[in-house]
Amino acid sequence: MIPRVIKIIEIKGFDVTVLFNNGKILTIDFYSWIVPRAAGKNIYTQLLKENIFNTIGCNGITLYWPDLAEVTLLDGTIQPAEFDLDPLMLYEFASSKKQFVA
Repeated sequence: MIPRVIKIIEIKGFDVTVLFNNGKILTIDFYSWIVPRAAGKNIYTQLLKENIFNTIGCNGITLYWPDLAEVTLLDGTIQPAEFDLDPLMLYEFASSKKQFVA
């Protein structure tokens, strides 16, 4: 079974505790993942702002931040888009406590 994030239970700083579809409740330490990737004005730098990080949501499959990314449509129009993460990556990181690999 592919792990999916069912809901967010708690957000404490950059630690997010979630319930997965297999019944496991795990805490994800996002700070250790964001800091090495934050440079300039990229998405990760934006996530270091607590007011932006706290907009995190759950769609029943994974975690995401609304309107943090942009996509360019075929007609050239730029449109806001959510920035989401692979639920399997989240599960493996939270289960192993190893460094995030993305």
